[in-house]
Amino acid sequence: MTRPNDTSGLLDFATGFLKSRGITHHEQVHTEELVEDLRASFGVPPFPRLTDLRELYRQLGISLGRLPAVSEELLALHGWHEEGEPIVKVRGDLLSKREEHSLGHEVREVLENAFKRVDADYLGLETNDNDVMNPRSDHFASCLLMPAFESRELLAHLGYDFVTFARETNRSVSSVVIRAQSLFSAKAGVGPVAGLWLFEAPWELVATHGATPEDMRMTLSAQLNGFSQAKGRGQAAQVARDVFPAKKSSAASQALVREAIDEKGTSGCLLAGFDLFAERDFVVAVEPIFARGTPWLALMTAVRLDCRQMVRPWAERVDIWRVAEAVAIAGS
Repeated sequence: MTRPNDTSGLLDFATGFLKSRGITHHEQVHTEELVEDLRASFGVPPFPRLTDLRELYRQLGISLGRLPAVSEELLALHGWHEEGEPIVKVRGDLLSKREEHSLGHEVREVLENAFKRVDADYLGLETNDNDVMNPRSDHFASCLLMPAFESRELLAHLGYDFVTFARETNRSVSSVVIRAQSLFSAKAGVGPVAGLWLFEAPWELVATHGATPEDMRMTLSAQLNGFSQAKGRGQAAQVARDVFPAKKSSAASQALVREAIDEKGTSGCLLAGFDLFAERDFVVAVEPIFARGTPWLALMTAVRLDCRQMVRPWAERVDIWRVAEAVAIAGS
């Protein structure tokens, strides 16, 4: 276990961040600002790797230790030594991408406790309340691993190809989906009008070659630049509900996802009937990702047709027009 002795970097940063913005309540802590201040203060590069994150921990004075593999859900945890030093323990069997996200996640929770230590008047979050804290910590990690400006620039260059972006930046597809939601929110008003849905099988099953489409669940989704799943009563809305997956649905229950996994290649369709001139119809693609010859992930992407020029590199890579035109689903 690595045990730095100096926590002044952490406590000085926490003090400076709160004072510079007059923050007294956790709702005043804006994640993008917190990440960018941390990045600037400690020289964290864009798209940091494990070595960069461990160096950040060293500068912050956070001890690093190993956590036994006790459950699929518990990847890392944090605490404080009696001497007043923070400690983070991470499972030793994690893929590097998951470890990177876990280290970023835990930094946010250490910072939250540091805010409370340096300012007794600061009304903070209970970091052991997972329902409240985990979404904030995951958002923080995704921002730390994928800075806003650089990520938007690269994604635009790649034609909003989120799978290629994950590969080129060495990020997990799940963290990319999380980040996409904040990068391309309706408020931001940039990027294509699109939806993302990620299906994932438990890694333990993948590692033992035991995962099947029935084990893959839709765990994450993102709605980009105002995209919304149709909620009306018309036929187009019903078709959208049939094609776009519900939360926690299995890959086996989704025809396009099951087809992509069975064929070990991209499946797709055109969803028609949303607009008289077809500009607001959607092209849908599913890309399966295998590990050790076993289905692991499947990313469903739906892009509105009036955004097709923005996604040309992605569309060409997955050959979406060929696979989608064979399956046209009318919703008019």
